[in-house]
Amino acid sequence: MYHNDKRINLDLIRVFSMLLVVLLHVSAVSFMRFHTAWDVALIYDSISRVSVPLFFILSGYLLLDKKESVSVFFIKRASKIFIPFLFWTVLYKLYVAYYTKSSFDFNVLNVITTPAYYHLWFLYAIIIMYLMTPALRLIISNGDSNIFKYMLISWFFVVCVYSCILQVNSVIFKHGQMLGDGHLDTYIYLSGYYFIGGVIKKTSSLIFKRRVLLNLFLFSTLLTILLTWATSNYIGHPTEVFFVYISPLVVIASICLFLCMVSIDFNFPKRINFLISSISSKCFCVYLVHLIVLESMARYIGFDLWGWDVIYVIPLLSLFCFSISFIISQMVSKVPLLNRVI
Repeated sequence: MYHNDKRINLDLIRVFSMLLVVLLHVSAVSFMRFHTAWDVALIYDSISRVSVPLFFILSGYLLLDKKESVSVFFIKRASKIFIPFLFWTVLYKLYVAYYTKSSFDFNVLNVITTPAYYHLWFLYAIIIMYLMTPALRLIISNGDSNIFKYMLISWFFVVCVYSCILQVNSVIFKHGQMLGDGHLDTYIYLSGYYFIGGVIKKTSSLIFKRRVLLNLFLFSTLLTILLTWATSNYIGHPTEVFFVYISPLVVIASICLFLCMVSIDFNFPKRINFLISSISSKCFCVYLVHLIVLESMARYIGFDLWGWDVIYVIPLLSLFCFSISFIISQMVSKVPLLNRVI
């Protein structure tokens, strides 16, 4: 199923995931209240929910089969995550202070526990997964298919299915509490995707039919759309209960889409391969900067996300935001010292 060189597949997955992240943040604005074209926003938002899981699966695919000492791994990863973490935390705290007319606050305990801006929770999750990497590598290298099946099935039912039941109970029957992106337990739950990436790499000789994978992805996404539509209309306001990244349907859709994309033998021209690789190398910075770009567009240009125009406005706005963010990332990468924050 997989060839040794899957660089273009992996780069394409990273770029596609980043595009979906931007699409998510644009469509989520339109999704959050009912309007004439709310169903369109619902579809875009549902499709984009595999974005972050694809990133985590990709990270596990790339990192969990490597043979290196624990000290070497942490030394290599420390500069790649902690320098960007500190820089973007300070930048977003300044950004918030400027636009809210509040004072700049850099409380160390607050920084440790609370992201400076809502999308920076991703960095906290990555740190947790890096800390778990040595143990997960041992399991991947020494485990067999039975161990993998046991761990993944346990994670799916104990974490994903059970948390979904809790979420539905919270939304419909007002019992319990919704999970959020900024909680330590959520970061740990999401590490299941990281482990899945390692398992996929370890068991790459297994054969999966792409048609089956694609159908499962489409079915899971469609069911997410229908359940979200029904639940939102039942409780009288839009709900993201089936959008959380550990929702069983999001899990199935994410795994199937990753397996499908990594198994395709792409034969792009060299220029296209180069373009995809160039964009892929800047996706981390695109992720970190895109909300400033998106909110600046909303603040100084303005756009309407409440009418039927969202059919084309959401994807076009997402593509434009992604493009501007990539250009900024390219510029940052050319500046000495500053290129270390991406």
